[in-house]
Amino acid sequence: KSYSVFLVSVDVYPQGYAGVIGMMGEFRASTVVIDMGSWTVDILPIINGRPDVARCKSLAMGAITCMNEIDERLRQKFNEEAGETIIKEVMMKGTSNINPEYLKIIQDGLYRYVDDIMNNLRALKFSFELTEFVFIGGGATIIKNFLKETRNVRIVEDVSINAKGYE
Repeated sequence: KSYSVFLVSVDVYPQGYAGVIGMMGEFRASTVVIDMGSWTVDILPIINGRPDVARCKSLAMGAITCMNEIDERLRQKFNEEAGETIIKEVMMKGTSNINPEYLKIIQDGLYRYVDDIMNNLRALKFSFELTEFVFIGGGATIIKNFLKETRNVRIVEDVSINAKGYE
């Protein structure tokens, strides 16, 4: 069958929007959703339950960039890498049963990574006193384990949240 369709408008939001659509009623008046992906960190401000598309950002600082930087530091100090499996274990658990010198470099790199994300949020002029920050996506466990200040922060650890939102 042949169909004719007329589109009135199309809205495109960062992936994180699909992940939180079912939670919108729980959000504060000022909320920022941060979708922690492999290659990007997508930032979606939600103001009074509506996405603020003018302030959406996608930063090229996903978890893979963090892992690459950690491996580079390990290469410089020990002439070898930890690799994705071990770094991911530390990301998810906060620790690992590995050589303490290697573990410290990995943990320090993860603390630096989280600080960089929070500094980017500050640079984008989000109020840390008045705004709720909701971290979602596979990288949200990094925030859970390596964020020093957790006031006004919610972590959604469901790695399938975006897929469920699209469904």
